[in-house]
Amino acid sequence: MYAIVEMAGKQFKIKEGKPVVVPGWWEKDDLKNDIKVLFYKDDNGQVYMGDPYLPSVKVDFDVLKQFRGKKIRVFKYRAKSNYRKRKNIKPRYTLIKITSLGAE
Repeated sequence: MYAIVEMAGKQFKIKEGKPVVVPGWWEKDDLKNDIKVLFYKDDNGQVYMGDPYLPSVKVDFDVLKQFRGKKIRVFKYRAKSNYRKRKNIKPRYTLIKITSLGAE
């Protein structure tokens, strides 16, 4: 069984017992309210499609850790005006593990 969910403004394919990396630092309560199930396929092959979401499918998860990703360099440049700016960004991520997934 698997589901396609929308959380933190992006779509993810999730399976029970598998970890998922979500952009941003999220607490469990904040992310739990943000998860919306778009598509669900159970073990029997039954497919459920949302219009646009499936309120009957529940996703339960645990937050494993919050970490920062690889450094990204951002450079702004304007020609002929001696304008140069450099900035470094380390994006934030949350690692979650799906504990249960199912329709009620």
